[in-house]
Amino acid sequence: MRSLDDLAGIAETAAQLGRTLTLNSQVTEVRHKGDRDTVTNVDLSIEREIRAYLTDVTPDVAVYSEEHDAGSQLDPAAP
Repeated sequence: MRSLDDLAGIAETAAQLGRTLTLNSQVTEVRHKGDRDTVTNVDLSIEREIRAYLTDVTPDVAVYSEEHDAGSQLDPAAP
């Protein structure tokens, strides 16, 4: 079992990954989901990368994410 310090380090790395992707990505597509919310290609890309990282380093921990698991009609695998 991992310690809280180990999990905190993994979470920090995931956050840094998200920050790097945010700073180095450009929004080229905005889609509406529902009547008040939007999602961009950057949102989907960041979620996909962070999910992949977390699944790789913590295969025993479930990962829940907004676009992938919230019943969105958007395809998180789409570019």
